[in-house]
Amino acid sequence: MKKAEKFFRFGQTLIIGGCILTVGTRLVFALEAGILAIIFGFLFIYIAWFMNDSSDSDEEQ
Repeated sequence: MKKAEKFFRFGQTLIIGGCILTVGTRLVFALEAGILAIIFGFLFIYIAWFMNDSSDSDEEQ
């Protein structure tokens, strides 16, 4: 498994966990943790996309 794929899978896990925390609870700190998990999940997916994009350009040259 490539490093970019690991980042992507971790980002997906964070987003799903964040959605569960945000929707499934009424506690304020869990709501904030869920929103932060979603934000960091998208950040990890963006990093994975950037890493995958840069590795593709290296292979073309």
